[in-house]
Order: sequence, then C-alpha cells, then structure tokens
Amino acid sequence: MDWEEIIADILESEGGLTFDHAGWTNRGISERGSGFSEEKIKSLTLEETVEWYTKEFYQRLKMLPPRLMHIACDYAVMSGTRQAIRSLQQAANYFHAAGIDEDGFIGPNTLKAAENVKPGQFRQFRYDFFKSLVDKDPDKYGKFADGWYKRVMRV
Repeated sequence: MDWEEIIADILESEGGLTFDHAGWTNRGISERGSGFSEEKIKSLTLEETVEWYTKEFYQRLKMLPPRLMHIACDYAVMSGTRQAIRSLQQAANYFHAAGIDEDGFIGPNTLKAAENVKPGQFRQFRYDFFKSLVDKDPDKYGKFADGWYKRVMRV
C-alpha cells in the first residue's frame, strides 16, 4: 500500500469537523495536537490536510518496512509517533528477542528489528495498547473501545 492509499484510508477513518476533548478537530487534525488555531482547523483544505499528515507522520515513518507502514501511520495518527514505534519495538522484542530499547525512537536497531516483525505481531501490540487504556480508565475510554478495536483489526 502506498502513501496515497494510506492517507486516503486515514482520512476516511478520521471523518470531518468535530469538537471534543482535543478542541476543534478536522479530518483528525486537532487544535491541541497541531497547534493550529480554531479558525485554521475549521478552514483546512484537503490539500493542507494531506500536506500536514505527510510532514507529521509519513516523513517520520517512511523508513519502516513497507508492509508495516499502514499500521504505523494509522497508529501514529491515533496515539502519536512515539507510541506507535514503542509498540513496534515491543513486538520485535517479544516475538523476535530483538533486545532493543522500547523508547519510541527510530534508530538503526529499531529499523533492523522491524524487518522481522509481521503486521499481525505489530497489530497485536497496538490492540494491547488500546485495551490497556480502556482497562485503566473505562469511564474515560470505554466509549471509544469498539471503534478503536475495529480500526486496529481493519488496518
């Protein structure tokens, strides 16, 4: 799957303009997460949105194996790049005894270990992360659980 297909899927999943705990959000880009003003969020064009996602996620993750890119980018959009990489590192350590730091940063050891991680292995640690959030605070996160789990299994 190439970046154009990945970003199209992410944008479909993220939806349109909403207001929630992160302030105004448009196509998944929030006031709090982007530093954009309310006016900018509300007026984001599709082109600006794709440009922002490309800079914030694709450019940071493009060195990962292509078979993991869709999961990594979608996960990073939902939970941040460091959390996505941390789960990838956990999968590498758990399934392949990679012995790498689980620090959420992409370095040569993470890149080498990522070569062995299968999409399902990465997906398992992504699922576990969301489940841990729901288990820790069901009042806060329980309402998101079904949507999160479906998205994890789809991507």
